[in-house]
Amino acid sequence: MNEVFKLVVFLIVLASMMLIGYWGYKKLNQRIVASESAASLIFYSLLLIAANLLLLFGGIYTLVKAYDFLSSSGT
Repeated sequence: MNEVFKLVVFLIVLASMMLIGYWGYKKLNQRIVASESAASLIFYSLLLIAANLLLLFGGIYTLVKAYDFLSSSGT
């Protein structure tokens, strides 16, 4: 596989993870600010923490797997 193509695929995976993280933060932060009860505030805060942890560890796993796939010689 062409080296430039491998780099582009890796950057697309990285950019998509960043966009998903930003979108998730923005939506959940709006719900946290707009929450009127303590239960919804706690729920959305914990959901935001869980989403960030999932994105962090899932993103690292995805990037490692993408790097491993793209760095293989393909033979």
